[in-house]
Order: sequence, then structure tokens, then C-alpha cells
Amino acid sequence: MAETISPKVDIQEAAEILGCTPLYLRVALQNGKFSEFGNSVKTSSEYTYYINRNRLMAWVNARDLIFERR
Repeated sequence: MAETISPKVDIQEAAEILGCTPLYLRVALQNGKFSEFGNSVKTSSEYTYYINRNRLMAWVNARDLIFERR
């Protein structure tokens, strides 16, 4: 049986892909950064995070292209 890859990425995996800490990524999402691939929602006293795998990878690949041109 083929394994299905979730369209959602958790904070830990996304931080590893981006090369940053999970704390940095959480705070950035809380402040509206990285809206190209994710967001955060505050529910009472906690935040919930959503990061779209396809958009994250497209963003990472696009940034790689920008740095290759320099």
C-alpha cells in the first residue's frame, strides 16, 4: 500500500526544511511572516499553526532559484 503524504507540515519538520528553529518559525507565523505557505490562529491563549507542504516546497525552491542567479 502506498503511503499518503499529508498536505500539512508540522512546525518541527518545516523548521528543519527552512533551516531555522521551531521557536523562530512559530513567532514568525504569529507575526504574519511566511504567509506564502502558512499561518497561525490564536484560540484563547494558544496558537494553532497550519503550513501547507506544497506551498512550503514551492517557496523553498523559488528562493533557491533566486540565490542561484546571484
